[in-house]
Formats: sequence, C-alpha cells, structure tokens
Amino acid sequence: MWAQVLQSRYRVEEDNWFDKLIEWRVGVGSKVRFWLDKWVGPTNLAVAFPRLFIMSDQQLASIAEIGAVVYGEWVWHLRWRRNRFEWEIPLEQQLLRQINSRIFNSSQCDSWSWVAESSGMFSVKSAYQIILAESVTIEVLILQVPHQVESKKCHKKLYTFLTIIKIFTSIQNNCC
Repeated sequence: MWAQVLQSRYRVEEDNWFDKLIEWRVGVGSKVRFWLDKWVGPTNLAVAFPRLFIMSDQQLASIAEIGAVVYGEWVWHLRWRRNRFEWEIPLEQQLLRQINSRIFNSSQCDSWSWVAESSGMFSVKSAYQIILAESVTIEVLILQVPHQVESKKCHKKLYTFLTIIKIFTSIQNNCC
C-alpha cells in the first residue's frame, strides 16, 4: 500500500530502483498479499504467473488467507475459478516449488526487507551507493545539458532520496 502512496503523493515511478530493492519478509502473512506483493522471487506472483493469477479465486488474498501452518509445515489452499487444463498443471507445480522455497517465521510480524544489505535492514549508505551507480549510467547517456537543467535534476534526485528514506524508516518503525 505504501508503494502506492509513494507513487501518487511523491510521484515516484512504479518501476524504479527502490521497488527492486525491497521485498516482504513474511512472518504471519496477514499484511502480505499473496499475488500482488513482492515476497518471493524478483517480482510479484501475478507478474511471474499471469495465467494462474487470472484463474485464481483469491487474487486479493493475503498469504495468511491462502495458507496456514499445519503440524509445523506451511500448507497452501489455492482455489481456482475453474479446473486447470493439463498444460497448466506444470505452471501450478512451478508456483508451488517457488513459494515452498521460502521459509516463514510465523512467530514474527511481516516486515520489509532491504535487499541491498545482507542483514535486510535499510541503510542510507547502500541506498546512496545505488543512486550514485544509477546516476553514472544516466549521466553517460546525457551528452550536453545546460547547467540549470542539471542542477534541477540533482535537486530532484536529492529530494526524492530524502523523502524515500523518511518514509521507509517510518514504515520500518510501524512494522506490527
């Protein structure tokens, strides 16, 4: 949800560097939408498995609504709008392999994880290094830009960076 706030209020683009570097660390699973949030793999499951997403009867459901811990193991209860065709069964098996590769700690709340750090904790240093790395790529592509345009671009990047840091740290503090 807060990604939508970023996009609408601060005009942060949907597919930007920040989105690629955060993912859900699933605990209870009540805050994480199974299909729509990025929690396993490089993208959300709706994008990774569009055919199954369309067939799902649980498109907006959270992980906790689709699965549960039974005798110490996570069990999935996927519901489909119709029976799957023969050729769709391997897709479902691939989906199950991918989601079963994830280990849940059901004694913790769901929280965001910063992929750029091995600890999963956000750091200004790693975010700044990523912004610098992307800036180099962008500046190589720009041949000659008037000084006024360049300074506005720099100011906008700094403002966006500081805003994202402020939002991300407030979200981390309000985990549960």
